[in-house]
Amino acid sequence: MAIQDGFKVTGLTILNGGTGWGTDATGNLKMRGPGTHIDVGTGFTGTWESDPGGVIDGVAITAAGKNYSS
Repeated sequence: MAIQDGFKVTGLTILNGGTGWGTDATGNLKMRGPGTHIDVGTGFTGTWESDPGGVIDGVAITAAGKNYSS
């Protein structure tokens, strides 16, 4: 029997960077289920950064995690 770790997060796309995140700010990303406050999977970590206008313009995955659904 093979043990499966499920899907890993291998990429992110910024669809809308929003506003008001602070000038040249950074922070940590958290993975949640769509439209919920329920955490899904385990082990994902990532960071975000904003531009001088407070719009998120960059994300980085630092650990892909496991057991996320597509």
